[in-house]
Amino acid sequence: MLLETEKESIEVMSMEYATVIGGSLNMRTDSDIKSSKITSIPNGSNIAVIEKGSVWCKAVYNAYTGYVMTKFLKFESESDSESITLSISKDAANELLNALKLSLDA
Repeated sequence: MLLETEKESIEVMSMEYATVIGGSLNMRTDSDIKSSKITSIPNGSNIAVIEKGSVWCKAVYNAYTGYVMTKFLKFESESDSESITLSISKDAANELLNALKLSLDA
């Protein structure tokens, strides 16, 4: 998502969080099983997913950024935990965006 103000553009990164399932998970330098291993992530660890793909995800774990196989992750959106969805009108969304722009200009 990109927020634009008169002064500058600000990129907002969205992340999903996931838990490693099925044992220790290798993080690699590229989205290829033959690429170099960066680290192993223990089963049950939580990671931040920057880019979610059907086979590979780009993720952050501790100080490492690399690629992990999607099939070994359980995403928070797939968990049994409660979630809240907030729906607002287009007018309210525009008011919120304008308020954010004003706060960025301050």
